[in-house]
Amino acid sequence: METFKNAMSYPNHEQKSVLDHLYGTLLVLAPAGTGKTRIMADRLAAVIANGMPAEKTLGVTFTNRD
Repeated sequence: METFKNAMSYPNHEQKSVLDHLYGTLLVLAPAGTGKTRIMADRLAAVIANGMPAEKTLGVTFTNRD
């Protein structure tokens, strides 16, 4: 049986472009619920797997709730 994760076809085109950007800084702006935090965690894992020391990485999320 197909899992929910597979059914979501992760990553989509926009998310894949974030995952493919392994060098330099990157700002991702998107509405709530679009997977920004998950993509950030997966991108950090990919950057580290490609040789960047973990102590030289920084991931920041921000929520502005009025």
